[in-house]
Amino acid sequence: SYLIVLLCITSFPHSGKIYASGGLVLVEEPKPRFSCPVPDVDFVGNDLEFLENVMSWENCGLICTLESKCLVWTWISPSAPEASKRNRCYLKSSTEGLRSRDGYTSGERGCV
Repeated sequence: SYLIVLLCITSFPHSGKIYASGGLVLVEEPKPRFSCPVPDVDFVGNDLEFLENVMSWENCGLICTLESKCLVWTWISPSAPEASKRNRCYLKSSTEGLRSRDGYTSGERGCV
């Protein structure tokens, strides 16, 4: 799959600085390592942040695509054992810590 990125490169030769803002670039996304989504799996640790009241794994995956540092995400469903964590979306910086957990759904960046 491809990701379209708006980008404009401006170079200031006298200062040696280059700035990016606006434009259009086509970037090929890396091939996924996992199925989309991965049911009953949590990527433990490496949390960038979490959001409350995210109502689906698809929404969690979409949120991950908007955060540049997010590589994987984990969404906790309304049926998960931990009531206080239900409908949370965790954005993560690594695939390390893969563990089986009932009611958790995970995916890589781009899995929506």
